[in-house]
Amino acid sequence: MPLKFLCLPGAYTNADTLRVQLVKALESEGLLSFRFTQGAYEADPPPGFETWFGNPPHLRFLEELKFSEFDVDLQRLRFFEPLDNSEDSMRELFRGGEVPSTETIHNMLDPLYRVLEEEGPFHGVLGYSEGAGVAATLLVSNQRRCEAQGIENTLTNAIFFSGAPPLDPDVLRIHFFMAA
Repeated sequence: MPLKFLCLPGAYTNADTLRVQLVKALESEGLLSFRFTQGAYEADPPPGFETWFGNPPHLRFLEELKFSEFDVDLQRLRFFEPLDNSEDSMRELFRGGEVPSTETIHNMLDPLYRVLEEEGPFHGVLGYSEGAGVAATLLVSNQRRCEAQGIENTLTNAIFFSGAPPLDPDVLRIHFFMAA
C-alpha cells in the first residue's frame, strides 16, 4: 500500500496547480498517493504576479495574514537582498508582524482535521510556500491533539518546499525552529 500524503499548495494558488507542477511524476510510480486540498479564502495575487500562480481560483489558507504588511512584502520579495543566512532572511521578512488570532488558526486547521478524519489515515503531509507553513502547523497541532486524546498519530512524514514558518495557536507566535 502506498504512503498517503495530504498536499497543501501555496498562497494564491490551488490544488490543481500544485498537482500539475509537482506530483504527477511521483504518483505514477505507485509508491505514494496524494490527496490535494487548498485554502478556502479567495485572494488577489500581488500586482505583477497574476500569471505566476497559475489559473484561478487564487486561494489562501489564512483569512488574515499581516506580517509587516505581508502582501506588500510579497511584492518586495522580488528585490529582497538575502542576508548572511536563510534564518536571518526569514526573521527579517517576518519581523514586526501580526500573528493571526487563535480563531483564525483554528479556522485554517479545522477543515484539514476533517480531511484527516474522513479520508485517513495519512502518513504524511506535503506543503509548498504558505502550504508548508500550514503543514508544519498541522504537524505540531496534530501531535498535541493525538497525545491529548491518547490516539495514534499516523501523520509522521513531511515534505516542505519554500516554506513559511509554522504558527502556534496555543501561544500565538511564529516558530522559527532555526538557530537564534
